[in-house]
Amino acid sequence: MEEAQQEIAATISPITKGITFSGGDPLLQKEGLYELLKSLRQAYPGLDFWVFTGYQFEELQDLPLLELVDVLVDGPFRQELRDWDLAFRGSSNQRIIDLSKTRHQGRLVEWQSPFL
Repeated sequence: MEEAQQEIAATISPITKGITFSGGDPLLQKEGLYELLKSLRQAYPGLDFWVFTGYQFEELQDLPLLELVDVLVDGPFRQELRDWDLAFRGSSNQRIIDLSKTRHQGRLVEWQSPFL
């Protein structure tokens, strides 16, 4: 984990806004991801952390690591629902969940881009 954190730290610059974890479903390594997120959150409290997963939020909502994630893109990619017009996801069954607002409001809140 220390090596992963060092590699990530080497890529962070003054214009870095966040870090995204995706590909090969990062939640298949929940414990390692939790430890990495915890140390990164401590080192870089101003960054946003996004996680892409094929799992549904409802399956994950009790995981402690979600407390460290700002935005969760959930649901498996489905070819028959592919939509090139969607921002930050490939198929219409996937949701972009604002976990910060979800925690604050006590209900699922989908993320809204300030740019779209």
